[in-house]
Amino acid sequence: MQWSIVGLNFLYAALGVVLMYLSYRAFDLLSPRINFEDELKRGNIAVAIFVVARKVAGDAAGLAALALYAFDPLVAAHAEPAPTE
Repeated sequence: MQWSIVGLNFLYAALGVVLMYLSYRAFDLLSPRINFEDELKRGNIAVAIFVVARKVAGDAAGLAALALYAFDPLVAAHAEPAPTE
């Protein structure tokens, strides 16, 4: 086993986590404030998944759970098309 390759894999994994956290913070600063309570009352499942995962395991887990939900083929297949205005 080549320990340099194992070390680089851990380095790349740590870099990925750091970049994900920084992109989350940048998105949070650039986007307007979302009222989670109003979104939950409207039945927004994605917000519910994000809020619960974030409370249970932190910001990165909330973002990861939301990404898994958003890219789920069953969710995408049954989603409404976006309006073109």
